[in-house]
This record gives sequence, structure tokens and C-alpha cells, in this order.
Amino acid sequence: MTLIGIPSFRGINSEKFAAKIANIYSDKFLDRIFQCLNVAEKNKREEFAVFLKKTAVSYLSAKDMNAGRIQPHQQKKIFEKYALALEQTRELYKEIITHNSTSANYHDALRDEIKNTEVQGIEKMFDPYVTVGDGKNSLGSIATTLFDEFLLMLAEAARKAPNYINENDKANMDTEYILWWLHRMGINWARFTKAPFVLGDWYKNEELGIKEDDNPNKKGLYFSSCIDVLYDLLNAVDKKITRADIETAMRKFKKL
Repeated sequence: MTLIGIPSFRGINSEKFAAKIANIYSDKFLDRIFQCLNVAEKNKREEFAVFLKKTAVSYLSAKDMNAGRIQPHQQKKIFEKYALALEQTRELYKEIITHNSTSANYHDALRDEIKNTEVQGIEKMFDPYVTVGDGKNSLGSIATTLFDEFLLMLAEAARKAPNYINENDKANMDTEYILWWLHRMGINWARFTKAPFVLGDWYKNEELGIKEDDNPNKKGLYFSSCIDVLYDLLNAVDKKITRADIETAMRKFKKL
């Protein structure tokens, strides 16, 4: 699963996140960000602030909406149990419709349940398997064979669902959330600032006090005001974010 290309996320807690972000991205906080990026125009600052807040809310919403994701092997167990339960349900349903008495009583009860429910749209969920009628000219009907095929199709889908699990269907989506956020930053960055959206150069070993043998690739911390700003923005929202997370996401973004 990849989140790249999704413009925004909105969930049941988005309003709560919006209030949280409004406090985090205060005028004082954003003023420091704008100074680092040489964003001086009032209108541009205001537009940039709206974008940053909206993107941060989407980031938190995406994480919240996808919380509790499970590993592929756990998914397979659930699908297996669901398919088995549906097959057992189907066998019991076939037993009910075999006998006139059980079939009539069950379907009368089912029609009344559908007719009396306050759940919006539930009648359409059963149509055309079950129709309730008007109670006078028509008592409705049950398409028993079609209802049986409906249960069969649900069971088949449960059995085949594991085939749709791929390498992107993972439980931990943390890196995907970061990459989504940074991608949104990257494609909108030039609208607000002329500061380059790059990793930049990196400190040399001697500047970091590292021996050549300890770091033969001579690659230490990146020296980039862009990365500094990106880190400050996302770490303020999600304290688990590290500077290395931003650097890794930037390298991935450049390969997109």
C-alpha cells in the first residue's frame, strides 16, 4: 500500500487534530519557520500557514485511520475463519429453506425485521433477495436461491482475499506516512519559498570528529536548512520523528 497520490485524509478525529495543530503551529512557531525560508510576504505567509496546518492534520488523520493495522499472516487467519463461518451459515440456511415450516417462519421474521428497522438503507442491502411488500396487496418475497448465492459469493471472496495481500500491505505504515507528508511538501514547496527542496551537502568526517576508518563513506549528517525546517515541522507534530526519518524520506522522494 502506498499513500503517494492521495491529496488528503479526513477521519472522525480530524477536527480534534485541527485544534491540536493550531496550537502547535502557533504564530511564533511559524514565524521562525518563515524566517528560515525567507518567506516575507504577508499573503504568502498566510497561504503557507494554511497549507502546513492542513497537511499536518491530514498526516495525523492518516495515522489515526490506519491505527491497529495487522500483519498479513494475521489477516489470512481472519479471512480463513470468516470463510468457514460463512460456509457454515450457508449450510444452515439451506437446511432452513428445505423445510416449509422453518422457511416460512424465518422469512416472515426477516421481512418484519427489514420493514421495521430504523437503519437507513438496510432495505436496499437486502434487495432483491428480500422484498417486504406493502402488507396488503403484496406480502413480499424471498429469492432463496439468490440469497444462497449471495452467501456463497461472500465466502468465495473471503477465501480469495489473501491473494490480494502484497508486499505493500504491511502493518507498520510509519515510513509511508512520513513519505506522504514530505511528498505533499515537495510538490507545493516552490509555491511559497525559493529555498531549494534538497538534502544538501553533508558534514565531513573531520567536522563531526569521526575517524576515517569509522566512516569510510565519509557521509555524516546532512547540512541542509531544508531538512532542518522539515524536521522541525513534523517533529513538532509527531515526537517520534527523527532527523534520519526525514533524510530517508527525502532520498525516496527524489527517486519518485
